[in-house]
Amino acid sequence: ATPLPPGVVSQLDRRRRAFLWNGQSSASGAQCLIAWERVCSERAAGGLGVKDLAIHDDCLMLKLIHRLHQNSTSSWAIWVREHACIATMEGNLNGSHWNALQSLLPVYRAVTTVKLGNGCHTSFWFDAWAGEDCLADMFPVLLSHCRKPTQTVAQVVTSGITPHLVPRLSPQATEELQTAQVLLQQFQITDEQDTRQSPLITATGNFSASLLYKLLKSGQQHDDRAKFIWGSRAPPRVRFFAWLLLRAGPEILVAQ
Repeated sequence: ATPLPPGVVSQLDRRRRAFLWNGQSSASGAQCLIAWERVCSERAAGGLGVKDLAIHDDCLMLKLIHRLHQNSTSSWAIWVREHACIATMEGNLNGSHWNALQSLLPVYRAVTTVKLGNGCHTSFWFDAWAGEDCLADMFPVLLSHCRKPTQTVAQVVTSGITPHLVPRLSPQATEELQTAQVLLQQFQITDEQDTRQSPLITATGNFSASLLYKLLKSGQQHDDRAKFIWGSRAPPRVRFFAWLLLRAGPEILVAQ
């Protein structure tokens, strides 16, 4: 998977809009009877269920990030792990493709937790490895006193957390440090690889882009009328026209 440039997404959407509304290679604004954002909404939310290419592309890119974090034997994943720190996605790599992966790392962290192994591929501050929340959210003041919050769990366990902090801590940071040190005593690293866990990861260890896409779209408010239309046994053309009436109103008859 490679990131689609915004210009490419725009041109693809332009062709898709034209195909939907007039079957030609282009369509005027007057011919586009429903906003494209609404068309790309899920059917249950009153849309047509057309794929949102930008969101779908991000979901596919997250599959690549997961491939890096799991014990993948692909040549690409092995090569990247030799040239970059997987926990932070920092290293001797450049290019728009790598930049796109780096920008999506916070999303991957938000939808996964870590079963700690050797701690080499897990961010100490920003991955959720000590519970459902990451330490950056649990100890925000202590994080603000960190020299450079790019440490892996393995690095902090090896050297301790204090060397990574500024010399003088505020009273609140000192209090958070004491709590963090007690928490760290409950965890030990092993020789095994860190394991990512998520409802989006299948039993075979693969990251499901389709499940993530549905999750991102699930926040839309459901429309019972649209559910009735698409759940009926009427011919597809009839259901589509009923959807147009629902979304655009009776004036659609005049336009047609």
